Amino acid sequence: MRIVPDQIWHGGLPLNIYAGFGYGCYQWFCIVAVLGFARRWLTADTAPRCYLTDAIFPYYIVHQTAIIVIAHALRGQDLPAWLEASIVIAGTAATCALAYEIIRRVNILRPLFGLKLASRPVLLTTRDQPAE
Repeated sequence: MRIVPDQIWHGGLPLNIYAGFGYGCYQWFCIVAVLGFARRWLTADTAPRCYLTDAIFPYYIVHQTAIIVIAHALRGQDLPAWLEASIVIAGTAATCALAYEIIRRVNILRPLFGLKLASRPVLLTTRDQPAE
């Protein structure tokens, strides 16, 4: 392939290669910067972080099945792409959240989804009430 000077300065192959390489490096640097900020500022153990840390693996296991089932149920409905995508995304998030809430409360299901057995059943715990 012969490269002429016009191609170099007017969007030819070499300039596109350099631009693509530069853009790829920029993307990786942004990812590293976000991870650095997260490591610096998001290290406190908060209640949402503990909840989401436990929920990661059950969500991972359930999400693929939820996507397939919801998408299969919508097949042939002739919905616009944006509506179908919104239904699949929202349905998957809701299914994963519901499944995790069930899994974390049923002690026999916990090891099947990568969670430790609860020391006492979650549903049967009562909060200590102060005497009146």
